[in-house]
Amino acid sequence: IIATVRPNDDPSGPLYYRLRKVTGTLVHKTHMPYPLGAARMARFDELFLSGSWSVAQLPDYSRANTINPVATFNAIPTEARYQFMLDTAHYFVSTFIRGPVCAGQIATNVIEDQFFVMFQDPAADLSVTDPAYLAKILPHLILVPETEGLISMYPDWKHRVEAMNEYNHLRGEAYKRAEPKGRSLDDIWYGNDNAALTVF
Repeated sequence: IIATVRPNDDPSGPLYYRLRKVTGTLVHKTHMPYPLGAARMARFDELFLSGSWSVAQLPDYSRANTINPVATFNAIPTEARYQFMLDTAHYFVSTFIRGPVCAGQIATNVIEDQFFVMFQDPAADLSVTDPAYLAKILPHLILVPETEGLISMYPDWKHRVEAMNEYNHLRGEAYKRAEPKGRSLDDIWYGNDNAALTVF
């Protein structure tokens, strides 16, 4: 077990993944297996190994790389990254709806109890189709604080809110220019059974 605060912290040594048999009682809230098999591996090859892209340098564990994973893994083709998540969207949505970060007794008071999740078709997503747009929004896709500590909590929160607001502004303006008549139902992804999810 690697005892780090975050999953992308420096493990401080060689890292090995091992499979371990589950011996405890399976609970729906926390049991979210990710299916692997020959078809899935073939899909990984298709998405990530069939193209002509390359990585000049592997990302390190610096804070600059941990705060913005979209920028950190920007060398991986955008459509491949997006399609990878769409292929198993139910799994990825489950990890934060049913995962440890979602405390049901609190969440039901602060979010809608039932809602639907749909996804944008990669072919209609400017972050996939327009590299200049992606480059413009990348600095604003901050997920975690740049620093840590009680004293820096408010400035970090303020910085992330400003980044989010700027991203929303840039996104709105870009889509207004690209589709002046507004979005279409054709922009919704209908790729598989994960295309529309009900969260309850």
